[in-house]
Amino acid sequence: MKATPSLVEENPEFRIYWGDTHGHSGYSEGIGTVDYFMRFARDDARLDYVTHSEHDVWLDAGEWDLIRRTSAEYDEPGKFVPYLGWEWTRHTRFGGHHNVLFRTIEDQIPVSAMEFPVFLHYMQSYTSVMTPIILSLFPTRTTQVIFDNQIRS
Repeated sequence: MKATPSLVEENPEFRIYWGDTHGHSGYSEGIGTVDYFMRFARDDARLDYVTHSEHDVWLDAGEWDLIRRTSAEYDEPGKFVPYLGWEWTRHTRFGGHHNVLFRTIEDQIPVSAMEFPVFLHYMQSYTSVMTPIILSLFPTRTTQVIFDNQIRS
């Protein structure tokens, strides 16, 4: 089998990374364990990064700790990055679903829609208590795109 030749620049200014910022395991509507999720993303899907983003409403402290620890175990800088994150979950008319990704794995905690029923209120308060985060939002007619300019640098 032949492949189309590709021109590869030796030290490109920009790089392309492949990943998935919205994935679940058996804790919500997915299947399998957190370990299986990470192994599949890294070894089968050959992704560069991934986020195991369970819904806040089905996530307890023990499950969150396991996700955090497993993410740390799979972290291979320069090869595979598991971003720690979760999915803030409300019915669409109350804000919809938003995936929240942290820059680091250490000492981060998810907050539920029960604690912050309006996602924008959470966004306005997060910088005072946590490491800045990356938000992965895919706009629909009911979604407001929120992006933190501090993460651009």
